[in-house]
Amino acid sequence: MATEEKLIFALQNDLKTLSLETKKKHALVKDACEEAISKIRGAQSSPNAMAYISNQALYPVIQGCDTRDPKIVKVHSFQCTSLAEI
Repeated sequence: MATEEKLIFALQNDLKTLSLETKKKHALVKDACEEAISKIRGAQSSPNAMAYISNQALYPVIQGCDTRDPKIVKVHSFQCTSLAEI
């Protein structure tokens, strides 16, 4: 598996984790995570996939940090590290 594919796979897993963490208290964040996952899956084969994917993944991260819930912010900070690698 190429490095780019590994990053995309890890990013999707992070978004799934965030979706599960936010499903009860923060439905907007959950919805943004699920939307980002579906867009990432659709964009994987495009030539500029990494730029598109990083933009799609950034929105749920920002929303999660805005919740100020320590557990969610911790997960989001880990995801920011993944995005920085992209």
